[in-house]
Amino acid sequence: MKNIEKNARFSWKSLPAAELHVHFEGTVRYQTYCKLAAKYKLSLDHITPQIFNLPERSNLNFKQSYPEITDFIDFIHVYLRISNLIRDEDDILVIGNDYLQTLRDENVVHAEIYFTPTTFVRLGADLATLFRGLAELAKQAKNKYAITLGFIFDIVRSANETGQDTIRLIEQAHKLGVPVFALGLAGMETSTSVDQYLEVFNYARSNGLVTLAHAGEILGPELIWETIRKLNPRRIGHGITAIQDQSLLKYLADSETCLEVSPWCNVALKTCDLTNHPIVDLVRAGVKVVLAADDPGIIEKSLNDNYMLASQLGLSDDELVAIRSYSLDYRSWK
Repeated sequence: MKNIEKNARFSWKSLPAAELHVHFEGTVRYQTYCKLAAKYKLSLDHITPQIFNLPERSNLNFKQSYPEITDFIDFIHVYLRISNLIRDEDDILVIGNDYLQTLRDENVVHAEIYFTPTTFVRLGADLATLFRGLAELAKQAKNKYAITLGFIFDIVRSANETGQDTIRLIEQAHKLGVPVFALGLAGMETSTSVDQYLEVFNYARSNGLVTLAHAGEILGPELIWETIRKLNPRRIGHGITAIQDQSLLKYLADSETCLEVSPWCNVALKTCDLTNHPIVDLVRAGVKVVLAADDPGIIEKSLNDNYMLASQLGLSDDELVAIRSYSLDYRSWK
């Protein structure tokens, strides 16, 4: 695979693209993590904040790099330790500018970024200072990098949230100039029921917000069906287990429902591996797919790395060019 990556010439690289599925907290590089830990006088192995009912993972070692992730619980431990180091406006701008430089280098002209405000509430952060940082970052994205930037505030599925607090925080962020355009649903897939989010998703749409949802990265196609039928999101995050249901594949293709697929993240979280990733089969079933980095700082794989992997898994240059185009077509905010 390394030889393929070294020798191939891909026309998609010269085309503009949008990044439609990335988590702000997941963009933090290990070097930045170390700097923030030093700033706040915390060890690199500082204890995961006990804000969710997580099993303990004492084997995670942060001293040389982010630890190897063996499952979604490991990932959440890393994610929360990063979140605990994001405490002021300057932190937001340091992290954000580092990421924006990567986007510019990869010819990305538009990004829609997840941010999880209720996690920072649980961590005791000053939300106003974080929101001022996000507002300033969006300005800098436009003025310094020629990138349009909007935010998706998401509900944490595994935290017993209904989303009412997230709506309140979106309204607070709007007052401080943060371009939050969407309500999202993320977190660990623990149930096929989405009934608790019906009210807030309907409220969000009636008040001009786009609605988005992760579904079908870990659980099967029944969660994707449930999410589509009840929440009616504009796009589905991941959705890779759709490959298990031919009727769902046909529905997604016929309805032109977009799946945001992050192959390297799927491999890192071991929801599938390089021998059975369904990206090629999804595309060739006629499903509209966009590629995304999801958590590029933690996974250490950028958006273009995901394009390279998709090529190595079998997608043609023409198919990658089409995906590049879809990423702009399926933007939810401008």
